[in-house]
Amino acid sequence: MTAATSTPECRQHGPMTQRFTGTWYACTELTCWSAVLFPSAELVADLEAQGRTAKAP
Repeated sequence: MTAATSTPECRQHGPMTQRFTGTWYACTELTCWSAVLFPSAELVADLEAQGRTAKAP
């Protein structure tokens, strides 16, 4: 990736695809790793298409 606006690339496979995962919340304390992801409808559909379960908010 050469600029902030360009698409990132995998070193082995080329350009990456943007995923619409949802809304991500993380604790603001630097030493804390607590986080929550509310999945988007797109992520839920993608996971279900893979035979995996997901819950939409």
